[in-house]
Amino acid sequence: MSKQFPELGLKKEDCFEVSYIQAKLYWANFDYNKTKPELLMDRHSDTVKFIKRKSDYVQTAIPKAGLTVIFNKLLELGKVGLVFNPYGGKMNEVPANAVPFPHRAGNLFKVQYSMNWEETDPKTTETILNQGKAMYEFMTPYVSKNPRGAFINYRDFDIGVNSGDGFASGKVYGEKYFKGNFERLVKIKTAVDPDNFFRNEQSIPTLPKRNKGIQTIPIQKSKIQQQRIISPQEKPKEKTDQHNKSVQREASSGLHQKTQPGNRGNDQGRSIAHQVGNHHQRS
Repeated sequence: MSKQFPELGLKKEDCFEVSYIQAKLYWANFDYNKTKPELLMDRHSDTVKFIKRKSDYVQTAIPKAGLTVIFNKLLELGKVGLVFNPYGGKMNEVPANAVPFPHRAGNLFKVQYSMNWEETDPKTTETILNQGKAMYEFMTPYVSKNPRGAFINYRDFDIGVNSGDGFASGKVYGEKYFKGNFERLVKIKTAVDPDNFFRNEQSIPTLPKRNKGIQTIPIQKSKIQQQRIISPQEKPKEKTDQHNKSVQREASSGLHQKTQPGNRGNDQGRSIAHQVGNHHQRS
């Protein structure tokens, strides 16, 4: 910190080290030195808390003049907060196309737009959400473009939802979340879930089944799917049919032998013919 941000004048005594559970208490606005961790098990609350999150990625350093106008805008709006999450390090070591999450090298930090409120009236909710949208628009000159990146864990419906036309609407938010990995994810989704059974407002869409501009992926059925499943009602009938065919083949062989000289063939033919007759009577 002394090398990267000497202006802060940070000293060791300004920092403190705590356990994970103490950090949870700290971020929940409790005194971690006096509060027992068991308090976190209390799920009852006298108030209702609402949150909304939006996101951006900054790839070019924001000048001091830009930071000044950004902070002034925050003061003007009143209910919106900004959190800058620095990237780099291990994030840069993983290629953008190695896993679905693409926001790697080239991003300086992620911007989190945070809105928290407890009021339950619709007017207050609308006002705060509009403030978040206004701040998001104000940040346009300072953030990534083509596409404007977004962090999927915040699930921001303002950047688009699946409106029922599948791929077209999914591409709007999908490229913001996954950039160049989006179309690969669509192909995988189409292969494993062609009917789009598992879906939500911002899930990966499937490819259109009939679209001249887009080629669908042929789905190969597994061996289990290819096997015909015989119902219990069908099994006795199939067994009987197989038995009839077997008897008929034997009968044909016996009747053929009946036309040949010799008592043995005549006896066998009469015996098999008798069996066939008895079988049909039983059926």
